[in-house]
Amino acid sequence: MEPERSIQKFQGFIFDLDGTVYLGEKLISGADDTILTLRNMGKKVVFLSNKPLYTREDYARKLTNMGVRVCLDGVSPESDRMVEELNTIKAKIFEAEIHRLKTDGLNESLHIQWLHVEDRFTPMGVKMIGAFCHTIKNMEFIDPKKYIAGFQVIPNEIPGFGPIAFNEVKISMRVPVFMEEEIKEEKAAALNTFLPEATNRLGGFSDACHRLAAATTLAIGKEDELIEEMEKIISV
Repeated sequence: MEPERSIQKFQGFIFDLDGTVYLGEKLISGADDTILTLRNMGKKVVFLSNKPLYTREDYARKLTNMGVRVCLDGVSPESDRMVEELNTIKAKIFEAEIHRLKTDGLNESLHIQWLHVEDRFTPMGVKMIGAFCHTIKNMEFIDPKKYIAGFQVIPNEIPGFGPIAFNEVKISMRVPVFMEEEIKEEKAAALNTFLPEATNRLGGFSDACHRLAAATTLAIGKEDELIEEMEKIISV
């Protein structure tokens, strides 16, 4: 099926920002053309970020400065319904996974606690594993003195475009508030000092890696090896 024809099935599109529309302060090649094309086709375009450090206006200003038109007014009832439906799905899936973790616990190594949602977050995208780790990072069942890692299988299909054989998992990492302070005071290693290197050793790809939040992708089946590689780097 031709991409243009398959796109017609969808009324709107939601774009993550960092790593999808832009990377740092640089617009990703083709992002502006893609967004413009969708708008010219009459499609709703919404931008999403799980990085609550800035306001809607801040993100709008940044996108506008990069040449991507953003409108903060005129939200339609249709887009409101779409957001409400997505939030309902997210809340239900997150609640079920939190119950699972409270019952079964997380896997643990010396410095890292981790979970694997496999494909249980479907139909949500892989950005949700980072949002989930952020949601649980200070809950009572989390060890405040260990890094948090979450794995999610990347779907082998892009809605509206068809199948693509990724055969990979997304890993997102966050840190509890205690570890945040340890990292800021340089008493503990920052995430970007060991996750990218460990991923590279196993032939994976680094996405957006920062001190307190980081994400990479890796071939399915190498999850335990990644934890081991990270532990080796942290323990040096």
